[in-house]
Amino acid sequence: MPELMHPTQTGKSIFFFYGMLVIGGLSAMRYVFTSELSVKVTMLDVVLLVLLVYITINRYWLQPIHGFSMKYYELMGLTVLYITLRSMPKRYYTYFLLAVILGGIIQAIYGSLQLWGHYSSYHAGFRMTGSFFNPGPYAGYLAGVFTVSLGMYLFRDEFMKDSFFRKDMSIPWVNFSVTRDTANRWINQILFEYIPLVGVLSSFMVLPASQSRAAWLAAIISGLVLFVAKYDIISLTRNKVNAPWKKVLIGLFLTICLGGSAYGLYHFKKGSADGRLLIWKVTTNMIADHPWVGVGYDRFKAHYMNYQAEYFQTHGETGEEMVAGETVYAFNEPLQFVTEEGVIGLTIALLLTGIILPLFKGDNKVLVVVMACLLNLLVLGLFSYTMLILPIKLLLIFTLGAAAIYSPHRLFSHGSFRVLALIKAVRVVISVALILTSFFIFSKIQKISHGFREWNTALVFYQMDVYDEAILRFDSLYSIFSKDGDFLQQYGKALAMDHDFSEAKKILLESRKYFSSTTIEIAMGNIYKKAKDYDKAKIAYRNAGAMIPVRFYPKYLLAKLYEEEGDVKAAVRVAKELLMKDVKVESLAIDEMKNEMIDVINNY
Repeated sequence: MPELMHPTQTGKSIFFFYGMLVIGGLSAMRYVFTSELSVKVTMLDVVLLVLLVYITINRYWLQPIHGFSMKYYELMGLTVLYITLRSMPKRYYTYFLLAVILGGIIQAIYGSLQLWGHYSSYHAGFRMTGSFFNPGPYAGYLAGVFTVSLGMYLFRDEFMKDSFFRKDMSIPWVNFSVTRDTANRWINQILFEYIPLVGVLSSFMVLPASQSRAAWLAAIISGLVLFVAKYDIISLTRNKVNAPWKKVLIGLFLTICLGGSAYGLYHFKKGSADGRLLIWKVTTNMIADHPWVGVGYDRFKAHYMNYQAEYFQTHGETGEEMVAGETVYAFNEPLQFVTEEGVIGLTIALLLTGIILPLFKGDNKVLVVVMACLLNLLVLGLFSYTMLILPIKLLLIFTLGAAAIYSPHRLFSHGSFRVLALIKAVRVVISVALILTSFFIFSKIQKISHGFREWNTALVFYQMDVYDEAILRFDSLYSIFSKDGDFLQQYGKALAMDHDFSEAKKILLESRKYFSSTTIEIAMGNIYKKAKDYDKAKIAYRNAGAMIPVRFYPKYLLAKLYEEEGDVKAAVRVAKELLMKDVKVESLAIDEMKNEMIDVINNY
């Protein structure tokens, strides 16, 4: 949906919402009219429910403020999907995983065609993104597909046990000259050998071109786990390596390999790695200030840049400013989770981990594949933002659902029991309630979809400098996105460019509650400067400069402000600081700012 704002993300989300509305509605109606129910509840189900309830309570009641969040809406849709998956027979999971593999194959082909120039990517700086906005999440998704494909290929015999096409099943549409067993064998071979093999090869060929270290690492580690499980490498090694000196040599060899790999991955994109280290360091300060319940679900972006500014104001320019940038996620899912949900959320997550880990010890090979997928997602999440990418979250839900349904541990299980027949009137009432709820959700999805479409149109008008048309559309969308910091930031800037400074100030102050960015601070500084409120303008410009110290523009504006105010001494001081600043990326704009600063120094 290219006409939407952030199309590669919102398009997937809206399509997913419609799908979950249909699936959830049909599942609910099935439960209303069924005469028998099969209930199997695991401890994993219970802890996931506790986590969902805690996130919701924390977001809406424990936090002083909450913003518009597509991520939270996706969480609700994923909950519907999980419940639906848990109600399905075990053998269906094999085909869900096959669907994941087929989706990955399509993405791998699409990315390859982008790389060869047949299609354009969704990011100006990269030739290959698949249907994602960035090669990072694209590679992360393919790494997950690689693990599923490799696991299904290695343990295909185990997956065939749950196949619809077993020896005892007839296939009415096959030619009578082909025996039933032969036809079943061919179909199973295609489904569980050839398709997974194509998935392995296609993702394996595309992953190197993505240049995503996190995806490489996730694919390698999960792949090694699968090979170890398939060929029982640990037992073989233990039997052959019995002398102490052999163990020491192997340990030394592994240490050198791991150390060399870590060193190579770090220096492959050193600037990117250093940037992540800075983000993690600043994020720990956020955790220290909000230890128990965090800052709230999907609220990292509302706080982070303010903390980065505070970090540089406290420590000065330490060299880290060269890798600082505009950041809206922590590039580490466990760290971001603790930042948003606090120690209480961490405790629930650790309990969840404690329930999942013992599943590794079982003999069920399907569970081994599931656990390898979860490990893949964990490794990926240590260096990326997986929980912002819907296709990766779908893979997580499939694997969690499989972990629950294949788990040998049941908290409560009742194979089948008769439900007391509901009187007709009660069924009618429940059905009407479900229909009304579905209509409400449908209208909500339509409203959000229309909102993102109009938002994109407003932004186009803004970029064309047609500010009155842009403002007209921004104003009509305010009721939908009044708690979206990014929307408010753009709306406020449009008002400021149209010289409606009073309304712009009001909107931008509101946007600060939901988003932190240099754009907001610079816009606020300009508004205060127009109002001759120089003290507040200085604070805003300094905040913008401290957020990303390597940028020239905030300090340039501060120098010009001092000059306008008549504080010549301060203007010259800031101008000299600006001329001494290291340049990260040379540009004509920076040269022009430097020339103006030279004029300031020469004039005074």
